[in-house]
Amino acid sequence: MGYGRRVVQMIGGGMFAIGLSGCAGLDFDGWLDGAGSGSSEAARLVRMGDFTLSRGDQVTAIALYEQALAMDPDSTAALSRLGELQQQVGAGASAIDTYQAAADRSPNDPATLRRLGNALIAETRPEDALPYLQQALALADSPEVRGSLGVALDLIGQHRMAQENYRAGMASAPENINLANNLALSLALSGDYDAAVALASEVGQSALATPRHRQTLAMVLGLAGRDTEAAEVAARDMNATDVAANLDYYQLLRSIEPSSARAMAITGGIGAPQATTQVGFLVDSADDTGLILVAAVPH
Repeated sequence: MGYGRRVVQMIGGGMFAIGLSGCAGLDFDGWLDGAGSGSSEAARLVRMGDFTLSRGDQVTAIALYEQALAMDPDSTAALSRLGELQQQVGAGASAIDTYQAAADRSPNDPATLRRLGNALIAETRPEDALPYLQQALALADSPEVRGSLGVALDLIGQHRMAQENYRAGMASAPENINLANNLALSLALSGDYDAAVALASEVGQSALATPRHRQTLAMVLGLAGRDTEAAEVAARDMNATDVAANLDYYQLLRSIEPSSARAMAITGGIGAPQATTQVGFLVDSADDTGLILVAAVPH
């Protein structure tokens, strides 16, 4: 794959040199203590990348993870961190390349397959994501895989199958409100608005709910044509100007057919206001410590 060359292509040799020189005054020794004297140089570069990332330097972290992979292409830590970071900075195509390399090396690792599937979903390529997610499910049934597979199915209009996967995930992880969030949106896309509103309301009232979950309720109400209620919910987290813009957005979404095109429009943020809460389908992030926002209404 040529990770060393990709550093130059993506970041540039000058940027790489600046990034490393900018780390000269940082206390890497303290950060690396846990690695032990026998750690490989690749492992040390990963830990250096973790440290620079903790200091907010994404450019240098990417370069360090790339360098680690140039030395050890099988470093799962570097592959995982690099792929997630590439998604965070908007380099979705590079993230897919990274996760594809990981999947090529670990074709029977469900977590790796799920990460690749998630990256493909984030780039609105659900058809390409499906085989990887189906393989991951065959290897290890988990709520995380069920959630990702459900989103991919919703994006191609297979809402009933998507809902079956969300419900199966919720059966083993009833506390996972992101699965319920996705199920509510899926129900709305399939036209079952009463069930969608009931479930989205339950999610929005959860102690674990965030503005994203509440705005999914507003979107579900908007898709159902219940604009007055949608405005009331949206106003909990945004000002009157943004609420009005969201109502126009919901009207636009209602005009899009078929439902798969509407789901893809939501995922791509097509026609979305530029100042609003991000909302829509949610999947677990690569390392399960957070979320990748799949349905990206720009903020």
